[in-house]
Amino acid sequence: MKRSAIALLLSIVAVHAETPPKAVPVPEEPAVHAPVLAPDSGTPARVLSHSGQFAVSGGDPAVRATVAMLAESTKEELLKLSELKDGWKTLVSIVLHGQPGDPLPPRSVAFNLFSNEAGYSLRLDLHLARGIEHERFQRAVTKALLIEQALRKLPADSKDSALLVPPWLIEGLREAVAWQQKRSDRRLYDALFRHGGVYKLDELLALTEAGYDDLDGAMRAAFRVASGALVMALLEQPSGKEG
Repeated sequence: MKRSAIALLLSIVAVHAETPPKAVPVPEEPAVHAPVLAPDSGTPARVLSHSGQFAVSGGDPAVRATVAMLAESTKEELLKLSELKDGWKTLVSIVLHGQPGDPLPPRSVAFNLFSNEAGYSLRLDLHLARGIEHERFQRAVTKALLIEQALRKLPADSKDSALLVPPWLIEGLREAVAWQQKRSDRRLYDALFRHGGVYKLDELLALTEAGYDDLDGAMRAAFRVASGALVMALLEQPSGKEG
């Protein structure tokens, strides 16, 4: 088992922050849990993934089902990589907006963390102007899953705790999954090891979400490969396995 390494990676979620976002307090259960009603229908226009952790609302039934399956697939990939069992506690609500061809919003995926007396609520807002951008969406789901796992370890009275998932951890886990599934471009790793990589370790760890958003395609590819190499090295440490 890779429990020690995963525990280390999850601890990074709780402590890695510069001006970290905090849970936004709400006076009552967030509206995200109230299903959106379909036109001319008395039934909730909401789809639950098969594990029950993801609730998808908005959009049409086919898109909701596709998003629910993609979110669940992302979780299964992460669980397989980490060799952990599914023990989710907090629902992740995914709200769909717009449709293909709509004007592009500043961000196609947005993440929010809410808190109230009942606990925490995680929400992803997904705009469909470009359809479902699989990799961008899976990156957001990975972030939500890491925060959800970190929340399990927080005391009930820690609603002001700062939680931030560094880009290298998200990209590294996504790349590690791709490597495990033999979808990675090995040539990029050859270039990384031949030339020593584009990123030094301190630069890799220091990159913020805003900095990641500013990277061009080539730099993002280099960042992902370097992050993947780091995460896979951590997962393969002897102290990261039991049994």
